[in-house]
Amino acid sequence: RRHPPSQPSPTRGEGAHRATVRAVPSILPAHLHFLTDLLAAACGALSGWLFYRYGLKPSGYAAGAQRELGYWATLSFAALLGAFWFGTLNLHLSGIAGIGRSAFGALFGGIAGVELWKAFKRRGGSTGVVYVVPLSVGMILGRIGCQFAGLDDMTYGAPTALPWGWDFGDGIARHPSPLYESLAMLAFLAGFIAWFRRAPRTVGAIGFYVFIAWYSAQRFLIEFTKPYGDVFLGLDLFQIGALLLFGYALYMLRRRRGENAAARA
Repeated sequence: RRHPPSQPSPTRGEGAHRATVRAVPSILPAHLHFLTDLLAAACGALSGWLFYRYGLKPSGYAAGAQRELGYWATLSFAALLGAFWFGTLNLHLSGIAGIGRSAFGALFGGIAGVELWKAFKRRGGSTGVVYVVPLSVGMILGRIGCQFAGLDDMTYGAPTALPWGWDFGDGIARHPSPLYESLAMLAFLAGFIAWFRRAPRTVGAIGFYVFIAWYSAQRFLIEFTKPYGDVFLGLDLFQIGALLLFGYALYMLRRRRGENAAARA
């Protein structure tokens, strides 16, 4: 049974452990954490531009939809709505009052919004591959900032007896869950770049869906190391969302494969 973040006491609750590693207190106050988020976003944007300018564009990929105002308006609104909806609802389900934000929610909302826009405009094809590198870089760097922000960020892991448990100064060793995600996305990015070098046109067609499949799978697994409140069958809100995203990715990959087969017939 996992406990919500509002119950961090080391003397109460199942699975609480006294830290056996050196205490690593929070070193990033709120305003500095905000700056690390901005740095992650800036590095993500720069890497995304470089990937498009020197990778996607020379391979023949054309970012047509991204030039339309309606596309950006829909994507921005849906991502913002998803970020606050997922973040705030997760806090509520974990017994914490307040307004939250979630990168997962922004991604989920953005995908839903763009798919609705494409259906309304009768557009086909994938528009998401241009975001794979910037999102990956942003997650890699952003999660490091989350880890060093400490308990106030509410992204820390559940208590653990593992030797790499992270003590934020309260005597409890916790999973460094944000670092797990950072490492998982670093591994993905390395594989994605290598794949793009071998098959740029294939990556342009299905790369975004492979990214979503990887991201949702690693997020589903890492959530087991977090103390968020359960929603259904022992799963938290993000795990349920991750299953939906994984199903979406598999459906789109199968659909693209069917379209390619029909085109060759």
